[in-house]
Amino acid sequence: MKRKVLTMLLAVTMSATVGSPVCAADFTSGTENVSEFSENVMDSENASENTADADTASEEVNETADAEESEDSQESDMLEFTDEEITDDEDSIPEFNDDQEDILTDSAGKPSTAAKYPSMKKTGNVYTATVKNATEKDYVKFVPNKTGKYVLKMTITSQYGTYTNSVYDAYNSKFKMLEGISTGGYGAYKLEKGKTYYFGMGGGPSALKVVFQAEILTDVVSIKQVKIDKSVAFYTPIDFSQGQYGTDNKNQYNVAERWRGKGKIKITYSDGKTETIRTDQRNRYGQWLSRYVIYKGKKSSPAAGTYDVHLKFDGSKAETVVKNVKVKKLSSLPTINGRGSKTVSVTNNGMYVRFKTGKSTKYRVSVSFPEYDFGSKGIAIEQEKKGKLEYTNSVQNGDTCTLKANKVYYFHVNLHSGWQENSTGTLKVTPAN
Repeated sequence: MKRKVLTMLLAVTMSATVGSPVCAADFTSGTENVSEFSENVMDSENASENTADADTASEEVNETADAEESEDSQESDMLEFTDEEITDDEDSIPEFNDDQEDILTDSAGKPSTAAKYPSMKKTGNVYTATVKNATEKDYVKFVPNKTGKYVLKMTITSQYGTYTNSVYDAYNSKFKMLEGISTGGYGAYKLEKGKTYYFGMGGGPSALKVVFQAEILTDVVSIKQVKIDKSVAFYTPIDFSQGQYGTDNKNQYNVAERWRGKGKIKITYSDGKTETIRTDQRNRYGQWLSRYVIYKGKKSSPAAGTYDVHLKFDGSKAETVVKNVKVKKLSSLPTINGRGSKTVSVTNNGMYVRFKTGKSTKYRVSVSFPEYDFGSKGIAIEQEKKGKLEYTNSVQNGDTCTLKANKVYYFHVNLHSGWQENSTGTLKVTPAN
């Protein structure tokens, strides 16, 4: 009965917001979406209690059936993609098809003692299992042969593509959800030798195939530079930040990622394994590379000049230092004079283009990316004041804005998670009067 009431409320909520606009770039994680959706459900429930009439029982049954259809149609649209690729070593992964087992749990929230689940098998240092035609009811069973901190991830193949996520549905043998540990990467849990655990894909849409992987978290013992393009320049203050995650060194400033495909490093782990990645990629545990400089001056951000950029992973003492990296003033940013277009680098802070107006006061502004549809989202317009950029206005992509003649502005475009797949973007400005 609870499910019927909930599905009816979901249908009411979704039908009430059909005409509302949605901005994809504002979605930052699956967790946030779930929280926001839950709040909407509660609001709808309160509203229903205050306004619902005492209709007949047959009308309630019809509404419940419609709600279940609406819920099913909405689930297929909820996806979040990353740039990870599925493993190529599929031949060594045990496969499990839903049609091979006729016993499935009735509850999508937890695994069941009545169900049969495929076991994860060890290949090298990694445990794997594959589930074909996977749904939220499917789980895999894992019995580790060693106690330790395990990183869990799943590579999902659907009709929309392939992407890698953390495994958040993790249960012990008593079907109690495990408490995760923070590693700065994919989900991780402390697991004990010989005990049984169950991992699932969660409440997302069904998938053509899900590959579950588990491996013990090892330490990064060394980082070596394979390729770093010294011609790449950074810009102050837009490429520097401080205090977001806290630091014991007040002179340490985080640096944006500008090398993109022009920087590579080799990582060695305590288990002897190595991997070579770009400076803008995650490592095998889903951790991002940290970059920072030391600046002891009096300005709020490092002054223009040359700096040593430190590269390391959080929680590790191993690092490599890129010497004599150029840092330039904002005036050195790629500039459009009056009209034209510029293709520039996209960092994890977004992309910036400097623009100097001519006699015109109205300009049409548009931006495009190789692998990202920016749609009609907003482009920030900023101006430099006392060495910092301050927001003054914004313009929707493809629309016109009013600017003062013969002035300098900076267009700032934030791609959020879209920066990972787009190393460059092109901004175009055309006078509209």
